[in-house]
Amino acid sequence: MASIPVVVKHQGKKYDVEIDTSGSGEDFKLQLYSLTNVEPMRQKILVKGGQLKDDADMLKLAIKPG
Repeated sequence: MASIPVVVKHQGKKYDVEIDTSGSGEDFKLQLYSLTNVEPMRQKILVKGGQLKDDADMLKLAIKPG
């Protein structure tokens, strides 16, 4: 289980989050829900190539630290 540190911006605030590369997009949305109180079905997370899907494999997204 590898994790990648990233910074998520929401309403002018920055959150330092560790992305678990063995997880899915839904797992990441639940992690953000605990920080921002925005329900996962209402989240729109932009990654290179478009919007993050719930069934996305985080390892294949080529996420870089930071």
